[in-house]
Amino acid sequence: MANENLSKKLDHGDAICGSDMANENFSKELDHGDAICGSGADEFFSYINHSVDQNQLKNLQEKYQREESVSWSQLHSISFMCRQASEHTVVDKTVDRLLQAKENVADVFSDADLVDKMHIKNRLATNWLKMCTDQSDSPKAPFTALQQELYLMMSHYYDLYYPCLDVTKTVKNIQNIYCLHVLNHLLKSQSHVLKNNENIAKMTAESRENSEFQDQGFVRPKVLILVPFRETALRVISIMLSLLKKGTKFEVSYKKRFKEEFSQDETDITETFEKMKAKPSDYQALFAGNTDERFQIGIAILRNSVRLYAPFYSSDIIVASPLGLRTCIGEKGEAHYEHDFLSSIEILVVDHADVALMQNWEHVLHIIQKMHLQPKESHDVDFSRVRNWALDGHSKYYCQSIVLSSINSPQVSSLLTKYCFNHRGLAVISRVNVKGSICSIPSHTPQIFHRLDASTFVSVADKRFEFFVQNILKKIKESKATHTLVYIPQYYDFVRVRNHMRREMKSGAGPKFAHICEYTDPKVVGKSRRSFVTGKARILLYTERYHFYHRPYIRGITQIVFYELPTFPHFYSELCNMMYRGKTSSALNPPSATVIYSRFDSIKLASIVGDARCDELRRSQKSVHMFVTGSKA
Repeated sequence: MANENLSKKLDHGDAICGSDMANENFSKELDHGDAICGSGADEFFSYINHSVDQNQLKNLQEKYQREESVSWSQLHSISFMCRQASEHTVVDKTVDRLLQAKENVADVFSDADLVDKMHIKNRLATNWLKMCTDQSDSPKAPFTALQQELYLMMSHYYDLYYPCLDVTKTVKNIQNIYCLHVLNHLLKSQSHVLKNNENIAKMTAESRENSEFQDQGFVRPKVLILVPFRETALRVISIMLSLLKKGTKFEVSYKKRFKEEFSQDETDITETFEKMKAKPSDYQALFAGNTDERFQIGIAILRNSVRLYAPFYSSDIIVASPLGLRTCIGEKGEAHYEHDFLSSIEILVVDHADVALMQNWEHVLHIIQKMHLQPKESHDVDFSRVRNWALDGHSKYYCQSIVLSSINSPQVSSLLTKYCFNHRGLAVISRVNVKGSICSIPSHTPQIFHRLDASTFVSVADKRFEFFVQNILKKIKESKATHTLVYIPQYYDFVRVRNHMRREMKSGAGPKFAHICEYTDPKVVGKSRRSFVTGKARILLYTERYHFYHRPYIRGITQIVFYELPTFPHFYSELCNMMYRGKTSSALNPPSATVIYSRFDSIKLASIVGDARCDELRRSQKSVHMFVTGSKA
């Protein structure tokens, strides 16, 4: 009943958002753009005022049960997933509204259109048109086609999994669009609270006791943005500051300190430029600027200013790296163990989730698991203003999660399916792999794919190790082959293989080898690479994380063994193209690649060989397949 009364009050309040207010300051805060709050098509109030009943609450604990797919020009195949197996109409209605909204915004060209049709605050709409005139497909269009489709998905409050991030092309446009969505959500929330403040101020004491104005969470922070590097945080916060500009009186506190701490020192720019020249373009784009991985910053949005470095409990937005925020949270049992500031997060953005995989994915999981817990302290909250669903411990059902990645990874997607419970559901953008990265290998290179006979995911690691020792390593020893690079994505697999080969080498039964991992000293790295090139070390064990952070050109490779399929598909072709095909290559040691995979690696396999070939390999009764690139056939 309380929720029903609240909805009626909010609906009534929405209709007067554009009316004249007695409080002059509040009228200025509304910025003449809050008239849109009364639009029935605005999903903001529909989302936060939705009442989760007991049946839906039970369904939200289940796994995702159904899908509905649509196809758009830029996002291609979109799967809408829902945990509500018995209530299909919930998803049907929201998808129908989304498709209708897509038709309505097809002719958006002005700031008035942004306000009326896309429900963007006037302040943001004006700044958006000024900021983005050079990024759209048409001089008149305020969005690129991709931005328009992504914003529709975000503004309808689906959890969103987008595994098609391109660090060299689309990343800036996508960061612009999620910053616009985040700020639009925050400004609407603030306007709603301020409107209620004014209404309360007009009431008598008796009226206040009988009224309900539930418009807040337990704490102030509503948005959490996880980014991998300080440079990424610098770009994202700079975008938000550009969107929040409000006349000549607009101020940004601690802006100079922010630029000094998050930008790269000028003395390092020249060194970085020289280092980057020989690197691939995606590496240059990703690792440009300040790549420190430990930071956190709170941002408070005020009427005519923005305060950077605000304390978390006084912030609206928290921008942090996974490592930096986990350090702030601490561990249970430590003197400093604090997670109350995450109890009322309404939008979570994980930008460059693929980079977080290379850093430490456990940090991301630790943070997610500390969100939406009941606070240990009150933090001076007015409980009469806290929403019912927050008081009931249902905040996790009212949090939108946006996960952006350049790769499709089961670890990343499981973040949304296991730890996020948005009552609106999940939208998954499917990555289309027409050819796969194998087609980027122009040379004549035989590539042999071995499928493991593993019935369960738990048994894969042991099966992989046994196959490598009994088949791959045994053949290398018998053939006297040299210059073989063994690419190992997981560190624990690397340690297992390295320890086994050490024991064999000490006993005289195994070949000499060198190894390079993310923890190897630079001097040892140089020594290992020289030993490999000269042939003193017949085998080089090489980890994926080292390659991700350094991307060196490894000389002397004639054979590659992929102990497991690479996490990043372009690493496959990149390493294969490093193989030496000179006069010293012989019939005894021809250039070739050997790949070990299991049926649980279908996502990685599709990104390397293409969707069609992946299906063929999965259906085939054979366990060994060979592809030869560089041939006309």
